[in-house]
Amino acid sequence: MLADPEFAAFAAQQTTPDGKVEMVDVIGSAEAGFTATVRRKIPSSQIPAQFRAFAGAELEIRQAEVYEPEINGQRRGTVALEILGTPLIMTGTVKLIPTPDGSAQVYEGDINANIPFFGAAIEKAAEEPVREALSLAESAGLTWLNKSS
Repeated sequence: MLADPEFAAFAAQQTTPDGKVEMVDVIGSAEAGFTATVRRKIPSSQIPAQFRAFAGAELEIRQAEVYEPEINGQRRGTVALEILGTPLIMTGTVKLIPTPDGSAQVYEGDINANIPFFGAAIEKAAEEPVREALSLAESAGLTWLNKSS
């Protein structure tokens, strides 16, 4: 599912309800490994007011997930998310692991804002929107699977 460009576009739109998806690209295959890249824009009104001066009217978000081929029923990868024009970037890993009910997608990562004095506050403020986006992506996956059944 994650290597399907149609799903990538669907999930991108679901995680950008107030914005617009500008680009979705999936290169490779589920068998050999693949890279899914999404670029979208959201209104800066979705971030705390004290940080909007760093962002402008819109935020352009670029996200790339690189998945290795499946090994022993699991798949590992890396993820990078950046908000263009800001010093905010998230990097980490993603794992697809089997569960009794199917599978789980587990993210681990760090959010970094390279701004003296304010970096830690911006990183903290970004945690909840990132968690919310991951929750929306999970819902998109469940919706996709349910409509495919």
